[in-house]
Amino acid sequence: SSEKAAIGTTHLWPKQLMKHGLSGALVDTGKGKDALNVTISKLQPSMVEYIAENYTREAGVRQLERCLASICRHIATKVALDLEKRAKAKDFVKDPPSSPLRFEVDDELVEVVLGAPKVGNYRVLYKNLCRRLQTPGVAAGLAWTS
Repeated sequence: SSEKAAIGTTHLWPKQLMKHGLSGALVDTGKGKDALNVTISKLQPSMVEYIAENYTREAGVRQLERCLASICRHIATKVALDLEKRAKAKDFVKDPPSSPLRFEVDDELVEVVLGAPKVGNYRVLYKNLCRRLQTPGVAAGLAWTS
């Protein structure tokens, strides 16, 4: 899981930001100005581990990349809607906003974009079941006859 976190933060996240047109966004520090005027928090390895444990079932990183792409699409959609709203208000040309759009990649955003955790609950239940089965006298099934 730590390998997935390293791959996700160093390779997959920057790749998805570039694919979704967010590479020009201010990532992490928010220093300087850019055309999008968007600040995206740095993706923490613990967040990648959370996504990998709760939303992917495979050993590889393909599904993890899909999840990160969904998060990038969500952010790109919000940015596009904001640009459209400012263009309709005609404020964009005269006076671009001084405060950027801010996106914090945390568990709340992940649950909004990806929904409720799909895999993690099963893993916790399986671990609890394995722990209980190691106790002498505990059975794995239930039988009933009439």
